[in-house]
Amino acid sequence: MLKTIVIALGLAFAASSASAEIIRTPECQAKLARANQLVEAIAKRTYVQPAPTGAALCAVLRTNLREMREATPLMDQCMTGRDKAENVGQMSASMEDVAAAIQRRCR
Repeated sequence: MLKTIVIALGLAFAASSASAEIIRTPECQAKLARANQLVEAIAKRTYVQPAPTGAALCAVLRTNLREMREATPLMDQCMTGRDKAENVGQMSASMEDVAAAIQRRCR
């Protein structure tokens, strides 16, 4: 489940960051670069082998959620149009999924 979240998130963000639906200011370029770093870090943690379990999984989930919460407003501020709607929507859905996984698996 976590890998599915990251796959969708990464593909959506990678596609849009190369498109024209971004605000092209130095401030937004820096914000989107930071958002991209966060998404890449989430993907790297998600695809480690062997996959984390127990307390290690909970730590990964919590870190991923924290970084999704940091990346989302950066995208929201600096993307426009369909790219913004898709990426911010995907991030919101992914955050809900990760929060639910934390609720179920972690104490």
